Amino acid sequence: LSTDQLQLLVEEKLHLLQNLKDLSLRQSDLIAQGQVDALLTLIGRKGKAIDALLRVQSSLAPYQGQDPEDRQWSSPD
Repeated sequence: LSTDQLQLLVEEKLHLLQNLKDLSLRQSDLIAQGQVDALLTLIGRKGKAIDALLRVQSSLAPYQGQDPEDRQWSSPD
């Protein structure tokens, strides 16, 4: 299993989680403002972000059984 791929997946997961956090905060604002149309659009975007997160999580699954001490990381050169 490639540690470079692992790094990319973890970075993508972090990005998606940050995006979901931002969408959730915006969702709260839209609910408070009663903006139903904008809320429905945002919920659609949030669903797509959750689908992407599930795909990344699935791609990370093979790494979960791997002993982290056995991973060979490339040098920062």
